[in-house]
Amino acid sequence: MLCSCDLWIGDAPCELGGSHASDMLKTMNDSTHDVLRQALNLPPTARAVLATELVASLEHSTVDDPVEVKQEWAGEISRRLQDVLEGRVETVPFEEAIARAREAVAEVRRSS
Repeated sequence: MLCSCDLWIGDAPCELGGSHASDMLKTMNDSTHDVLRQALNLPPTARAVLATELVASLEHSTVDDPVEVKQEWAGEISRRLQDVLEGRVETVPFEEAIARAREAVAEVRRSS
């Protein structure tokens, strides 16, 4: 289901549906909306870096040493990979993960 928010994520239209656009975008001025559009069109890795920085700014934390952050992420990636290789976690196909996430969002909206 396509959303009415007119946002594009990469080369695909938003598929969140519902009223998130009317709720979220009402509080955004034109320049903020433009920044969001530009951010959503970034490659996934760039969006992840941007999201990390934005969340950090909300948590009042600062990243003083990018090398340290990179090392911490490398450690986390290694731990997660080892969990997969040793069978401690169950992997799911991307499509199933997205379907689960969408269902979880829909459930939250239904219960709101």
